[in-house]
Amino acid sequence: NFNANRNVLIPLYKFKLFGIILFDFTLEIKNFNFNKYIIPFFRITGKSLNDLKTANAGCEDAIRYNDSDLYYDRNVDFHECIYFACGNSFLATETRALRRRLQSFRRLQLRARGRMPQSLTEHIEIIDAIETGDVDKADEISRQHVMIQGERFNDLLLHMEYDQ
Repeated sequence: NFNANRNVLIPLYKFKLFGIILFDFTLEIKNFNFNKYIIPFFRITGKSLNDLKTANAGCEDAIRYNDSDLYYDRNVDFHECIYFACGNSFLATETRALRRRLQSFRRLQLRARGRMPQSLTEHIEIIDAIETGDVDKADEISRQHVMIQGERFNDLLLHMEYDQ
């Protein structure tokens, strides 16, 4: 009997294992598919680039308010701009499905000290690489952006263990 209004408790080791597996899988999928995203992205229109910058400005606002939930929402907007600009609806749909599965973990890692400003810096570097046409730099920064999320998640889990 499952009651949607009750909290579900799972052992910490299962929570950690699930999160680590999902982050690793996301990294591998994005690494495998990244050139399918980034190459078309360099054909970005002026409007799409402005939308990307506007979404990133929303991330800046969230940092100013020190609001990790608002940052998460604006970060989703930023990534949606990338999916739209790339024009690959299949990859966008698959990436969204992974994002939904990782939502609680990704929200959690944004609470790690310094993660929101670091993420914003990564976004700015990605935008700069796109504007200058540096595919390799955009590729590397984007891979690091995904990998760091998993590392921060692991750091957060370590702190959870020590706090218990």
